[in-house]
Amino acid sequence: GRSTVIHSGFTGAAEGERRWWLVVDHGSVDLCRDDPGEDVTLIVESTVLTLTEIWTGERDAEEMIRQHKLRVIGPARDARDLWRWLGRSAFAETRESARTRA
Repeated sequence: GRSTVIHSGFTGAAEGERRWWLVVDHGSVDLCRDDPGEDVTLIVESTVLTLTEIWTGERDAEEMIRQHKLRVIGPARDARDLWRWLGRSAFAETRESARTRA
């Protein structure tokens, strides 16, 4: 019954664009520039480009973690659900297939 709060820290982004909170609560999602004041479920640290490349299927999240380009801090159970909460591009599967065949 608790809200899921994902705090994203984007390295290299402009000062006012570095910190965002995604609050998922009973199927509704709210993107916040200001701390919503709720307990954070996960912290995600990366560049905007890295997160976008993972979202589109251009890059593999596990590989980006191994290369220290993505950091996910929080319980492993919640970290596994990260992409369910963030969603994926409609083209992610196609791009992943093309990447793995190359």
